[in-house]
Amino acid sequence: ALARTALGAWAAGLPRPLQTAATTCFLIPLGPLFLQGIQGMAHESAEQGQTVAVVRSGSGLVPEGAGLRPPLDWVFMALVCALIAAARARRRFRGRWPTLEKRSG
Repeated sequence: ALARTALGAWAAGLPRPLQTAATTCFLIPLGPLFLQGIQGMAHESAEQGQTVAVVRSGSGLVPEGAGLRPPLDWVFMALVCALIAAARARRRFRGRWPTLEKRSG
């Protein structure tokens, strides 16, 4: 919508680094308005997603549930990394072994 106005056409003519700097300078004063809505979500995720337990050395006390299983986001990240590694390995090794068509022909 802004690109169709005179201001948008003028801003599009600026160099990319200057566009980025101008956008940043425009949005910095408005930052608290954007961040106000995610404050509650940040508090909830901080309470739910505690994955590290700090225990005094030698106390012998381990918090309940500590170390029983990895957090779900770690499991998903490991799965994504494994899929990416398998796809890259498949692309890399695809041309190294002859297929049936190459052997018979």
